[in-house]
Amino acid sequence: MNENHCEDRDRLEKLVDRLWEWVLHEDSLFIARGNFFLVAEAMLFTAFAAVVVDPSVKPLLVFVFGIVGAVCSAVWIYLSWAQVNLTMKPLRTRLKELFPDYTEVISRRRRFPALDWVLGILFPLFLLIVWLVLLLAKLLSAV
Repeated sequence: MNENHCEDRDRLEKLVDRLWEWVLHEDSLFIARGNFFLVAEAMLFTAFAAVVVDPSVKPLLVFVFGIVGAVCSAVWIYLSWAQVNLTMKPLRTRLKELFPDYTEVISRRRRFPALDWVLGILFPLFLLIVWLVLLLAKLLSAV
């Protein structure tokens, strides 16, 4: 019986290790994707600002940069939502079930908004709103 208990414990430890590595991988992927979109958004804002102040640039180019920026923000929101809700939440739920220390640490963060939500949903939503306001302002000034 003691041997079975050791085998079960080893199996549980391997499972927890595998889940932990997967969560770390997903967190790294989330941050890398966020960095990519942040750089892309910064470059698009810079290009938009450069073309919007140049009177020789056709308005269509301004709208193209604005629309690409808005789409980029929307894609960022969708990918973040999908990764958090379809991959990370189930992994973390399983890890909480198997690893009490993880549950204890995570429970302390409940009074604050989840960082995944702030960085992956709220911030790109703010950028999407900025893009839409800029496009609307340009459209109204063109009329």
